[in-house]
Amino acid sequence: MSSQNRFRAAVVLTGILLLSGCTAPTGGEARAVSPIDEYLLAAEGTGMSAQERREEGDARLLAREEVIAECMKEQGFDYIPAPPTPLGFDFNTWGSPELDDPAWIERWGYGIVDGPDQVQVTIPEDPNQAIVDGLSDSERTAYYEALVGSVDAFDADGVYDPSKGGCFGHAEIVDAADDPLRGDRFRALNDAVMAFYTELNEQQDIVALNARWAACMADEGEDGFTSPLDPVSEINVSLQELVKAGGETAWDDPDIERLREREIALARIDARCRESVDYRATEEEVRFEAEERFVADNLAELEAYRAAAEGAGS
Repeated sequence: MSSQNRFRAAVVLTGILLLSGCTAPTGGEARAVSPIDEYLLAAEGTGMSAQERREEGDARLLAREEVIAECMKEQGFDYIPAPPTPLGFDFNTWGSPELDDPAWIERWGYGIVDGPDQVQVTIPEDPNQAIVDGLSDSERTAYYEALVGSVDAFDADGVYDPSKGGCFGHAEIVDAADDPLRGDRFRALNDAVMAFYTELNEQQDIVALNARWAACMADEGEDGFTSPLDPVSEINVSLQELVKAGGETAWDDPDIERLREREIALARIDARCRESVDYRATEEEVRFEAEERFVADNLAELEAYRAAAEGAGS
């Protein structure tokens, strides 16, 4: 794996680990609490509002970036704290009833380009890109090695060891030290949950369900999608590219309006196809059955996690 690819993998992994306390999508009122949710969502029982949770998450991301910067300084490199700019689809809302409501879809699509809570943010230039661009090839390799560690940070099964993950891994260890739900105590459980949801999408019933949905999309003129997350990802990526390229005037670009129209049209077709194959109910039935088996196999650790989460919340 190249240094740049290790960097991208570490960034993605960092985002996953920040959410490891609520790995299962949480959704809205229409989303039944699943067998795994019964345990993992205990971490949400802190009494904080959604806005307060977002603010706490932003503060944690900035603190993590500052730890990375200090670590890189000790390694002889400059690094400017630059937490990611929140933009695009909130995947915690994947099960929300709005995404099945024709009137809501007709107004907002997926709620990505525009929505009730949309904030027209801009994406600043990565302040560290100029630093990287000014390095020689050998210096750049050393920089990424210090930042994300070596390929040994991932074992043969793809499990991440932050102690081998350079300054990114060091920041995770520091961040997790104050959080009993994300430290070593529950690392194996968090890894198992993430592996469970990855493997769930490979189950025959889910593969067949996605195939039926994809065939419906193709019949509607939207070929090339493999699961309902694909259209969301397409709009997400397109919006971020437009906002990043457009700078401070990005939201005045007519391409943003065209993307909004594309989003609504795509969400409309997607909703019809999900309804035609009974996607929500079928997926939930398969997932709940698989989750019940997972809970039975990991009951002691899940009970310990819930107890720790409730203790932290109190």
